[in-house]
Amino acid sequence: MPRYQHIARQLKTAIEQGELAPGTRLPSSRTWAQELGVSRATVENAYGELVAQGWLERRGQAGTFVSNALRFETAPPIPAVFAGESPEPKPFQMGLPALDLFPRETWARVMGRRLRTQTRFDLALGDVCGEAILRQAIVDYLRVSRSIECLPEQVFITSGYADSMRLILRTLSVPGDSMWVEDPGFPLIRPVITQEGITLAPIPVDADGLSVAAGIRDCPQGRFPLVTPAHQSAGGVALMRSWRCRR
Repeated sequence: MPRYQHIARQLKTAIEQGELAPGTRLPSSRTWAQELGVSRATVENAYGELVAQGWLERRGQAGTFVSNALRFETAPPIPAVFAGESPEPKPFQMGLPALDLFPRETWARVMGRRLRTQTRFDLALGDVCGEAILRQAIVDYLRVSRSIECLPEQVFITSGYADSMRLILRTLSVPGDSMWVEDPGFPLIRPVITQEGITLAPIPVDADGLSVAAGIRDCPQGRFPLVTPAHQSAGGVALMRSWRCRR
């Protein structure tokens, strides 16, 4: 496509989308040619084509304008459905930490310092498993807080709980597998599981966490159990230690 036709098409699209209203004065061909890095003749040809099609009109020394003869039917304004809603999250919302306790000032200060000291290499793609420094910090944390011994090479950084679950299921499961899930349990993860073709098997939760006996009875073909070791949602119970340690 010749360059002038490409410019004409872009102008026509801008007019159709309302970015250039009827009566809008366009830059002179000399000015726009300098901005676009093309010859003045290229811009003149683009203007001439749109004038011939009725999109633009020339007004002598005044310049080139979007034609006043153009009339577009505008769609009625879409009501702002969410305009009246408060940006503040609802109390006791699942999966959301205490935002009022987050050290925003400290975070902003650290982020600002980090951005000011960035190099061009920091903008490149990092390790697909996550930054090595972060993975080492997680290893150190797990050793102290959970008594879990692991290596940074065994840690993968994901975007969250749902992303981790998808990665696990796509690696270890096949569509049609059954999974034990706590009932009641964290509701937001269930759609993620079913989207991977996994059949949910709700298993009751008692004082010791998910009832393994009920799972064996109700869904003996279950391939995976999804359990919460501590602070189960929504009962807050902890999984029985003997089941937690079983392999």
